[in-house]
Amino acid sequence: MQPFVTRTVGDVVSEILMSRTAFPGSFFVIEGDSDSKFFSRRVARNHCQIVIAGGRTTVCGAVLRAYHIGQAGILGAIDDDHDSICGLPIPSPHIVRTDARDIESLLLRSAALELVIHELGAHAKIATFEAAEGVTVREALVRRGLIFGKLRLLDKQNGWKFNFDDLSPWRFADAHNWTIDESAVITYVSAQLKLTPAALTSSLAAISVPDPFLILHGRDTVNILAMGLRSKLGNHQDRIERVCQMLRLAFDDAMAAACSLFQQIRSWEAANAPYRVLI
Repeated sequence: MQPFVTRTVGDVVSEILMSRTAFPGSFFVIEGDSDSKFFSRRVARNHCQIVIAGGRTTVCGAVLRAYHIGQAGILGAIDDDHDSICGLPIPSPHIVRTDARDIESLLLRSAALELVIHELGAHAKIATFEAAEGVTVREALVRRGLIFGKLRLLDKQNGWKFNFDDLSPWRFADAHNWTIDESAVITYVSAQLKLTPAALTSSLAAISVPDPFLILHGRDTVNILAMGLRSKLGNHQDRIERVCQMLRLAFDDAMAAACSLFQQIRSWEAANAPYRVLI
């Protein structure tokens, strides 16, 4: 999530240059406030300062410009945003990216998901649901979220520039039964894009899904999880921000160490000593 104030590449680089006069350590440039909440408890604050850029493009631009003018010890972190599926490289050795589609998808892919479901769900409801559907809650969540992630992937691949603010999962959901009306989603999106529903359905079906968490849009999927926990899976009326908070808290150090994102950061530290980012 981006902060309310839009920042430019120049703003971010200027902040780093001003801070550098009094701070000799590293700078960790990240996209937004929610990313800061995710990383902050693992950043070595005596050795590293977090800089919030306000967006993915600004992170990349600021890191590239800083090194171009001779700065060192600066690392950027960005969401994958389907780049790996599209075959797009990381733009700099001084930038790392998530090994899921975004931070929220990374959290959902981890064991933190089951911990949150255990804490917020009603065990009897979950058992009844899983017996009826024949899949785990994790698998059911992926099934419900994939259409929104696939549409975002197609948008990137085709350059549609679709306004996804109008595509909230709640708009197409039966919250009580925890279902998504995929046909309604396809009808709406195809009309906006001036495609036939059959053509859009075919494009969606053609997407290979080796790892659904590289496709799932994190906040959409957390919204769908929160929806399920309100009725079909539990009795909690938690907002998405609360569910994200609980996922971050459940994501422990062992989970972090096991994911590629933190391994990339450790590799950068080894190649750029004495600069440090993580505790």
